[in-house]
Amino acid sequence: MKKKQQEESGGAPGWMVTFADMMTLLLCFFVLL
Repeated sequence: MKKKQQEESGGAPGWMVTFADMMTLLLCFFVLL
């Protein structure tokens, strides 16, 4: 059985996904203003 090391291969870390989501929401907020 394979170990769980391949979950993050090729993907972004969790904090980067959260940061990008927050930046997208802030951008949409300021565009709507």
